[in-house]
Amino acid sequence: MRQMYYLGLAGALALGLLVACAPSPRTVSGYDEALTYIGRLDRTDSAGPRQWGAGTYFTFAFDGDGADVDIADERLYGDGYNYLEVVVDGESVARVATGAPLNRLVIGKAQQPVVSDTLCHIMHVADSLAAGRHTVLVCRDTECGMGYTQVLGVTACGLSKWQPATSHRIEFIGNSITSGMEMYDGVMPFGEGLWYDHHRAYFAYGPRTARNLNAQWSLASVSGIGLMHSCCDHKYVLPQTYCKVNLVDNKIDYDFSFNPDLVVSALGQNDGVQDSSKFASAYLDFIRMLREKNPSADIALISSPMANDTLRAFFKALLPAIAAEAEAQGFAGKSGKIPYHVFERGFNAGGAAHPDMAEHEVIAAEVTRFIKDEFGF
Repeated sequence: MRQMYYLGLAGALALGLLVACAPSPRTVSGYDEALTYIGRLDRTDSAGPRQWGAGTYFTFAFDGDGADVDIADERLYGDGYNYLEVVVDGESVARVATGAPLNRLVIGKAQQPVVSDTLCHIMHVADSLAAGRHTVLVCRDTECGMGYTQVLGVTACGLSKWQPATSHRIEFIGNSITSGMEMYDGVMPFGEGLWYDHHRAYFAYGPRTARNLNAQWSLASVSGIGLMHSCCDHKYVLPQTYCKVNLVDNKIDYDFSFNPDLVVSALGQNDGVQDSSKFASAYLDFIRMLREKNPSADIALISSPMANDTLRAFFKALLPAIAAEAEAQGFAGKSGKIPYHVFERGFNAGGAAHPDMAEHEVIAAEVTRFIKDEFGF
């Protein structure tokens, strides 16, 4: 009888261990099908896909109370870093800065042994995550001018593909405003820190507009870039780099796999007031490129949200003519039109006269109404 009791106890303990450990965490590479990437992606390195652009993101789902994501940072210039927005179950839970070349993003309870901080920068978020099914979205808040972030792998239980249910795909083209530069002062006041410390692309007007419209988003944007003229020592204008993944250095061919339903272009802030004929001709050439590279997409034009009165008047005079001529040349998409929108005021409450967080929300609401009215999204 005593032997049977010991056997029964041993069996119960074994069953308990099986229950506690099932399902066990598994580790997958950054290329695993459980991870979904949205935006321009660099697949040239076998260690894992690299993300460059502002607003580029990836998603997955898991079971349990924690997941680990291993992310490498290029560490541009030896000490540069990026910011990542971490969204769990549809809510932004943290904006984290990368550190050492290898970073571990710990969502909830750690699933892997913690390595020395001298080798790995540990980023803890959602520490008290309850057990259950969870969804994760990790978005680059910084842009390609700060180098790439590379997804090396994910460790969690029940890893599976997840993507928010969406109806449309929108690409937003622009400069620092579209990239979410100088919009966030939650860590330090504007004017302090480094130029990229105030980026928060996840909450910029483009991704906000997309979420308002139940759409996926992709940003083709670089701070300082223009249609004809770029500022801040940039070597290129956007029509030269539009076909690349690394837009700032004009490197790595892009495969145009995003296939947007709509392309929204907001160029012109860094050009300033130009010769009207030359500006219109350059914009028409760029629209022709957009039509060639995105054959199934509609196209829309918007003015710069931070334009002053003089530049706003320039947009009011030129955008209608450019849109009309583009339609006449057959560059419109399935809607048969290329609509335009000019903001009635400048949004300049952020750093260096850029829109701040609150103003990006207002801009997004205005762009959302414009897209709904014109395309019925």
